[in-house]
Amino acid sequence: MDLHDIRVKLLKVIAKGKALGCNGLSEDCHYIPRKVLYDYWSQDMVSSVISKAGPRVGDGFVGRDYRIILSILVYINKSTLISEFIRRDLDDSNLPLQSSEWPYEIDDPSSNFDDTIWQFYDNQWSFCPLELSGDSVIHKRVLHRKHILPFTEKWLAKSSIGEDGVVYAVVVDNINQTTEEAKSPEVFALKVYSSDQKLVFEKETNALAALAKTTSGHIVRYYGSFIQGDTYNILLEHADGGTLSDFLRETAPPVRQDEILSFWESIFAIASALKELHSTSARNDGSFGRHGDLKPENILWFKSNNVSKHPCFKIADPGLQNVQPAPPRNIKGSNTTHAKIGTVRTNIYTPFEAARDWREQLGPSHQRGPKWGDKRLSSTNDQRNIGYDDWSLGCLFLECLTWLESGYQEVERFRQSRRDELTKKAIKYDDCWPAFDDGSGLLSSVEDIFDNLRSQLDGREKGDGDKLTLRILDMLQNEVLVPQDKGRIRAKDMLKVFRSDDTETDGYAIAQNDWGLEVNTRADWKKEERMRWGYSARTASLRGY
Repeated sequence: MDLHDIRVKLLKVIAKGKALGCNGLSEDCHYIPRKVLYDYWSQDMVSSVISKAGPRVGDGFVGRDYRIILSILVYINKSTLISEFIRRDLDDSNLPLQSSEWPYEIDDPSSNFDDTIWQFYDNQWSFCPLELSGDSVIHKRVLHRKHILPFTEKWLAKSSIGEDGVVYAVVVDNINQTTEEAKSPEVFALKVYSSDQKLVFEKETNALAALAKTTSGHIVRYYGSFIQGDTYNILLEHADGGTLSDFLRETAPPVRQDEILSFWESIFAIASALKELHSTSARNDGSFGRHGDLKPENILWFKSNNVSKHPCFKIADPGLQNVQPAPPRNIKGSNTTHAKIGTVRTNIYTPFEAARDWREQLGPSHQRGPKWGDKRLSSTNDQRNIGYDDWSLGCLFLECLTWLESGYQEVERFRQSRRDELTKKAIKYDDCWPAFDDGSGLLSSVEDIFDNLRSQLDGREKGDGDKLTLRILDMLQNEVLVPQDKGRIRAKDMLKVFRSDDTETDGYAIAQNDWGLEVNTRADWKKEERMRWGYSARTASLRGY
């Protein structure tokens, strides 16, 4: 087969196999999937082309390492110049070329190679789309504006909250891969930041790279990041269900006891992920992590990725997460980060000790804290305890428990009651309300929801699912949604609620099994709890302490 026939056939293959993507100029661009080219080149055709390139060119490794370069040269009708690439050891792994200027001496100055390399540079983008796969990670790669992204579809993701970048769902056609068997297209989440959000992008990608080593399977997976033009992009696992908020709103609460147990198992996977996050080190210096913005919108809900019918939840948006050197421990089981307050977003799931700290720095008129990026605190150091995450997780669990017992409308009423209470107290929370406390203790509406839930559970015969729900309710009220200095337990300790055998101790054997407390009756448990954790005056009175 002569060069003309090979080129004509290649052009037909390209016309038939091209796919549509987009570049950094927001232009729709066709590209040639790598697998199409790999399937096209037989060893005989490679030999036919390079036989015209001179005696120094061998065909064996060319057919393996230079198929893309050879395709581009044949496409621009300059195949004999393959020798210039081989001389410089520039194979397919060096594509795309970053400059249209050839930095080397040319064998044949009369070949007009400068013009050829310009043609090569200009046409290479269609042959070199960005390779994306769930099996590999690119990290902060800088792309030319003409570099084509193999996104066959793109739409605004359901889980996009629009505060820090825009989140899209993108379909990546795996035909760009070179494996023998083409996979089905994959869907990713693409988070796009603007140039003025570069710092947030840097923080998030650094945290995601550190968390890529985790093994719980319940932290959203990081596939890579790249910078193209004025955009900073992060490629993540796509949650086809949306967020925890979407799940609670769209799903009916389980009724059967085994379904209730499965639900709690799914939800408490978040505690397992948080435990892993808190022990993640970004450096070899005793670092640890903190999320700092746990809320329903940052818990992603996966449907199709789960083999079973049970919901699957994963922690997302660690862009505000601090993976920093751990200071000395001055309280048993307590880690503290020294972070700038201006880098931590406040939200309705922040504990009351945070509000106290903010008032000390901003003045008594600030009941809740600064807005995102408050410049008055941009240089102020604040000891921020990773126990804040544990509080936030407890708030999430309490709303889930409310949904489990009474449905999503009750969750909405619960939020409105907190909002009304804060309004009556003339506390301005800006975008942080409806919180669970007023800066000095739990809101009465939160105390009321505890009492209502307990009344519902106590008023019926309990199966295994209900018994676990009651244990979780006790844990939230007595050990999680309490001040840090009253012994708030950590995420890792919350997992122990699953490890008790409550057949003889009415749901309280967890105390004996996990903390070594010698209690075998509810009365002993109540006495020990009073001494260990303490209660608000209202709770103690209502529960007969």
